[in-house]
Amino acid sequence: MLARGGRVILLCRNEEKMSKAVQELRASSAPSDASVEGFLMDLKSFESVRNAADKVRQAVNHIDILILNAGKPKLT
Repeated sequence: MLARGGRVILLCRNEEKMSKAVQELRASSAPSDASVEGFLMDLKSFESVRNAADKVRQAVNHIDILILNAGKPKLT
């Protein structure tokens, strides 16, 4: 989506990994009209989800495509 000039928003629970992913995507060969940003969100915390939703609402007027991808937690 970024390669096609889209606006990509990542919602991540780990700030370090999110920052790295955002930097890597920004460094990619995406067109100049593409953009990427990240917001912190931890699905274990309803407050975190609510805060992230508020930030997304402030950042965009509408969502054309939504991709949900939650990884399976590691069991130790």
